[in-house]
Amino acid sequence: MKKFLLSLAISMTAACGAFAQTVINADQFNPGGSATVGGYTVELQKNSGTTAPAYHANTGAIRLYAKGSLTVSGDEISKIVVTLASDAAFRYTTFTPSTGAIEPAQAAGDTEITWVGNASSVTFTVGDYATMGTDGESKAGQIRFTSITVYGEGEEGGNEGGNEGGNEGGNQGGNQGGDNTGEEGETVIVANQFNPSGAATVGGYTVDLQKNSGTTAPAYHANTGAIRLYAKGSLTVSGDEISKIVVTLASDAAFRYTTFTPSTGAIEPAQAAGDTEITWVGNASSVTFTVGDYATMGTDGESKAGQIRFTSITVYGKGGNGGGNVDPTPGDTEGNGTEENPYTVNDVIALNNTISSAAWVTGYIVGAMNTGGSEYVFETTAPFTAAANIYIAATPGETDQTKMVPVQLVGGSTVRADLNLVDRPENFGKEVSVKGNLEKYFGQPGIKNTSDYTIVGGIAPLPVEEIASLTAFVEEQSDANLKITGTVTVFYQSPDKKYTFITDGETNLEVYGNLPEYKNGDQLTGIIGKFSFYQNMPQMTPQTDSFGEATQGTPVEPKKVAANQIGIAQYVTVENVEITEEDGKFYIGEGAEQRQVFDRFALDQIKAGIATITGIGAIYGETLQIFPTAIDFSSSISEISAENGAAEIFDLQGRKVANPGRGFYIVGGQKKFIR
Repeated sequence: MKKFLLSLAISMTAACGAFAQTVINADQFNPGGSATVGGYTVELQKNSGTTAPAYHANTGAIRLYAKGSLTVSGDEISKIVVTLASDAAFRYTTFTPSTGAIEPAQAAGDTEITWVGNASSVTFTVGDYATMGTDGESKAGQIRFTSITVYGEGEEGGNEGGNEGGNEGGNQGGNQGGDNTGEEGETVIVANQFNPSGAATVGGYTVDLQKNSGTTAPAYHANTGAIRLYAKGSLTVSGDEISKIVVTLASDAAFRYTTFTPSTGAIEPAQAAGDTEITWVGNASSVTFTVGDYATMGTDGESKAGQIRFTSITVYGKGGNGGGNVDPTPGDTEGNGTEENPYTVNDVIALNNTISSAAWVTGYIVGAMNTGGSEYVFETTAPFTAAANIYIAATPGETDQTKMVPVQLVGGSTVRADLNLVDRPENFGKEVSVKGNLEKYFGQPGIKNTSDYTIVGGIAPLPVEEIASLTAFVEEQSDANLKITGTVTVFYQSPDKKYTFITDGETNLEVYGNLPEYKNGDQLTGIIGKFSFYQNMPQMTPQTDSFGEATQGTPVEPKKVAANQIGIAQYVTVENVEITEEDGKFYIGEGAEQRQVFDRFALDQIKAGIATITGIGAIYGETLQIFPTAIDFSSSISEISAENGAAEIFDLQGRKVANPGRGFYIVGGQKKFIR
């Protein structure tokens, strides 16, 4: 069955009065200088700061450091919305524009920054200190963002990348019946193609989001790339002879998961806790799905309001205009974009970004573009330094870049791992077919968001050195991938699955990266990763495909310790400890043994008082920390006044005390806190 994938990853435009709306994602920026996307030039600069701008693949975000700047240039820019990364709060600071204004004014807790004005160019400069950051005002400022949305005319009209690519490449695929009219097709509609406030038409299907009688309107969340539909809200899909719809759920869908009841047809298999997708089957020209009132299958509990969070839907049918999946080629081409008959490099150059659907393209790998310096350098010989892209050509010896097509290799993907020339220099000159969106890349016809590939001769597994245990892995501290042949046990994973903590019974370690869901006691064998430090915190950067299905072992119990005995990455419980607050931060212990109680896992339960804390020891720079996994104030020890001296009082070393001050003592054989 042919596939017709519509994904406007470079830019998504919509009518906004006389202006266009262009979304530029983080991976489209050039951290070493400028890039042009959708008619806008965006430039990142270090200026007189100490750290150059950088793209962080783990969070999909650009980081701009103190004194660094972002400049956006184009025709009649009226508004820019900067969508902040999920971890932006740590070093959040001012982002001062050279013209216009930030409205509303920046404040701690922002999820986006909105600039308004009227300019052909505006430069935003990062503040020196994290004046609104959770790490404290003494830290250097940073702005971390996942995308910017620019409203204006654009240097090249603004709408070319979005409306022409989307409408001609998408709707012509539905409208121009061609040889395949009447043949059932498969259309993928991704979250950022929906209109949260109503209807949108993609690939011949109309999708309509509604709040109905609910309290919260549907919304697109850029951080997770997902639509959120709230209790009583609905999704309606309309088109010719729809036989199946697959709703792909977001990574955080489990929290408020609920029923998604169709107006006709059936959900098969029935919904259940832990679903990653919802499949509807039937025969209809329109079907409406309604969100349940309560999170009956959600991890947050049945008392919470229900939500459906999804990243895309795949519709099987004939489309709204008799189309299905037809060849949208505006002219003769050698291939038709299928895996069996891929476009050639010459086809892609001739098409010149006139379609935006996903397609297969074949060619020979002839180099890569190094974007790490102040100027781009095209590399054709090893050692290669650019892992984020390759170039393909019709012949293996091609040197003319105008006869090549650049191919984006998405960070963290198998496609990048297998095709990049840094790790796989032997791929140079090989014939390859890749599947991705035909879009402008490096200023010329290219392929972005690659999702699949085939290569003549196949890919040999990269040699990976084996190491016996997690303890040996930590002792080795290698920045190369190492395979741990021994078994490790998971003892905690954060709700967003970015932080996973493992142990071999002797050594504990943080694994930072998006992994499958694990629970305490799950055992893994053969995991692969690189060792590193982040602000002195030891961690593993995982090779995610090595973290597979776990076997159930014995859950790890936290070790009961005093506040001054918390080890880094140690899973502990500190009973009846006093939490103090200072300048909005929380601590346990005193002096050199003091630990900051840092809400890494967003419990939102930290406050001053006496509590029992279960958590994980950590360090950030020179600051010792504990990341709470649970806090219990109700089980704290009883308190007595200092005047109540009827019973004999001893300090914790067993010495009798006549006039106790504030603190912990043994009173009548029990541990008490005296105010």
